[in-house]
Amino acid sequence: MTDEPIFALMDEGVWRDFCVGGDIRFFAAANQAGADIAEGVGTLARTMHEALLILDELPVPVVSAVQGWCAGAGLGLALAADLVIAGDSARFPLTSAEHFDR
Repeated sequence: MTDEPIFALMDEGVWRDFCVGGDIRFFAAANQAGADIAEGVGTLARTMHEALLILDELPVPVVSAVQGWCAGAGLGLALAADLVIAGDSARFPLTSAEHFDR
């Protein structure tokens, strides 16, 4: 820790991609195997909501530096920032529920 003042928060991915959200294939496989995934998904949603509220209430600007894929919950996280800086490799896909089997 430092006693220096904080002027901004930088939010960036540490891998090739910023964040691609939840693993939909994992949830689908768990559901087909008979697991009750509602509780786990609910916990993930509440945690993400709390994180977004914390970012929104910060007294400093939040900057998201996006490289690679930024989708799902990761897209929500990036868009919660005050400023998004997108690298040349940044991709922001918007998925639709109609693409999933029902």
